[in-house]
Amino acid sequence: MPNTILEPPTQPTVVSVEDIFAFDLQGFIKLSGVLSADECKNYLRIIEELENTPPKDIERRELNNHSGRPCQSTLIQEKGFKRLNGLLRLSPAFDDMIAHSR
Repeated sequence: MPNTILEPPTQPTVVSVEDIFAFDLQGFIKLSGVLSADECKNYLRIIEELENTPPKDIERRELNNHSGRPCQSTLIQEKGFKRLNGLLRLSPAFDDMIAHSR
């Protein structure tokens, strides 16, 4: 991703009560309009690749588990539902989202 200088926002970002509730449940806040269409397509492509690649990380998950409780699987699949846990450790492509310039 090329570094670009963006103008500061003209209006402050407002976090709603619903955003805070969703954050408490899910651990993230959805910020609409931050990623470009090309960025979204790229991230979706990477996620689809990860969903279709069987994770081979059981030993690594258990090695990093210091809680004594069982770890969640990296890929959880149920009827009509897929969840990937630990995207940041599965691909360096997601590192840019941590401190996105927008």
